[in-house]
Amino acid sequence: VLKNCRQNVFESAAYATRSWIARRRRWFHDNVTLFVVLTHFAEQKLIAAGFDPERIRVLPNMVDLDCPQSDRRNGQYVAFSGRMSAEKGLDTLLKAAERLPDVPFRLAGDGPLLDELRSLAPSNVEFVGRLDMTQMVEFYGGARFLVVPSKWYEGCPLVVSEAMSHGLPVIASRIGGLAELIDDDTTGWMFETGKEEELA
Repeated sequence: VLKNCRQNVFESAAYATRSWIARRRRWFHDNVTLFVVLTHFAEQKLIAAGFDPERIRVLPNMVDLDCPQSDRRNGQYVAFSGRMSAEKGLDTLLKAAERLPDVPFRLAGDGPLLDELRSLAPSNVEFVGRLDMTQMVEFYGGARFLVVPSKWYEGCPLVVSEAMSHGLPVIASRIGGLAELIDDDTTGWMFETGKEEELA
């Protein structure tokens, strides 16, 4: 409620109240047969919160592997796909782009910070908007790699699996479950969260 994480004080208060009541009455502990989580990171968070490890299973997000592949050495730009919001770490990505003025960046998606990010972006960054699935295939096909610069915990973002299904390496911040999805120096690379110089 204090952080108004839903960007609507009534909605934030409703979620907080529901969560408080559910925890006090142990509704999740006592009434759920099996918890399915996307990563071992999430599993460990539940265990640390007192949930029974025997009732937790890890099942990552899945995508269709029947995707076109291309030689990534021919990729023309650094790609990002996702919501334009604070938790996605786009400020870190824009600062890294500023350090690399000769490298083109293309950002797909929309969200509450889109206009602000456009005003802060260096000239080598292009915002391509929200893309449909057909356009995303073309977007992935023209990229050299995908960046996931998140600052907040990610569960198992589909964008990572989708990019990899196209043979696209992923550079991601070392936070939450992202390290489980990327084999560092094989399917991509990890960098310290918020460190634009390391990302660059």
